[in-house]
Amino acid sequence: MRENSQTVRKLFGEMAVQRGYCSRKDVDRALRVQRELAEGGTARMLGLIMLGEAMIDNVQFIDLLKELDTIVHDEEL
Repeated sequence: MRENSQTVRKLFGEMAVQRGYCSRKDVDRALRVQRELAEGGTARMLGLIMLGEAMIDNVQFIDLLKELDTIVHDEEL
């Protein structure tokens, strides 16, 4: 399950860049924030960090979540 979580996190950032929603630098920065939060005992979804830092907007966030939901469910089949 941990591998699936890492895959989804990577996919979210990659998809955001591929769709032109943000830059690779934005994703790298969000991943650093995510690691720092996790080290402090606070887990947070990459997408929520990106949304909170205004790297993506609400519509883009929802679009990416829908796409990930499709990918995750296809892998489960």
